[in-house]
Amino acid sequence: MNSYWQLVVCSAGALLAFAAGAMLAAFSFAIASFRFSSVTKPNLKADELSAAARYCIEHSGKVAAVISLSRRFLFACVAIASYFWCDAVLELLEVRMALTYEVLIALVAILAALFFQYAVFDLPMARKGRDDSTFALSKFLYPFCGAYAVFAPMEYLARRLSQKIFGKKIFKNPPSFDYIDVEVMLRSE
Repeated sequence: MNSYWQLVVCSAGALLAFAAGAMLAAFSFAIASFRFSSVTKPNLKADELSAAARYCIEHSGKVAAVISLSRRFLFACVAIASYFWCDAVLELLEVRMALTYEVLIALVAILAALFFQYAVFDLPMARKGRDDSTFALSKFLYPFCGAYAVFAPMEYLARRLSQKIFGKKIFKNPPSFDYIDVEVMLRSE
């Protein structure tokens, strides 16, 4: 692939993954905001939402696990895109490096992508999800349902594999809420 096209494809793929991850951040904060609406906003009414959105709120433990897995996948996509983006830039600049320096540049690119994702996409969208929960749940429900259809089976298989490896004692009393809920509660304080 031509280096210019590699830059375009990697940039577009990374931006799509950034946007999808931000959407999931807003969606998770909206769910947690509804779950803890008595603490954060007593005027939120779940009965104004669709049945699918109410299901997500009521089953936030399952939803949070799928969101977490989806966000990890999206960041892996960004990491791969950032590596190939840096590779294309180096090729365009006709810079040849030892493998050690290429690995170092890849690590720096991944860390920069993580920072960029968190600062530019996740923080603003998490606030949007927290502050306008009804909007986030209604606008991002259908993209989330697509992600749920893809990642819920993976999450189920991963949970079963983990139970086989570590035994059922670890999963005997699963937590009633996920770390996402705890993060929202702490931020709302």
